[in-house]
Amino acid sequence: MINRQSFLLAAFAMAAVLGTTSNSFAQVVPFNSRGVNNLYSPVTAAFGGEGSTLHMGKSSGSGLAIPSPTSDPLVFDWFGAGSFVAPNGDEISFEGGGQVFLEPLGGDLFTASWIAEFNITGGTGRFANVGPGTAPLSVIAINHPFTFADPIWLYDYEISGDMNLGKAGKK
Repeated sequence: MINRQSFLLAAFAMAAVLGTTSNSFAQVVPFNSRGVNNLYSPVTAAFGGEGSTLHMGKSSGSGLAIPSPTSDPLVFDWFGAGSFVAPNGDEISFEGGGQVFLEPLGGDLFTASWIAEFNITGGTGRFANVGPGTAPLSVIAINHPFTFADPIWLYDYEISGDMNLGKAGKK
């Protein structure tokens, strides 16, 4: 009888634990965003433009991407922070950094590859509980040809990885 009671008690305890922890598992979903012909100001470090972001559809993105020199004149470290905004106003915020690799094209023309890892830091609306996924997001942005005298540089970008939507079943 004691063994049966112990077994029933253990079964009820396990059911209670599973019932309370099942809602704490995170919903990790893919995160991808792409955009073309976005704008970067080398004067203010501000970036912005439109793209398409999974779970948002058409989105606008903006923020700052601040480069700092390294010992190599064609390589810069950079830190960035910003957000994507869905058409309904819901936002996903992010920050991170990486390196910028300048490529001379001849004369005063250059292109640049911005390679980074970003983390999702929060959001609003239906993304109010969003957070980083299982690994940092992979970011690559490629500038169209520019000169350092140009006040605006165009770029295309792609961001991929995953994000944590928060607790399962939480609205």
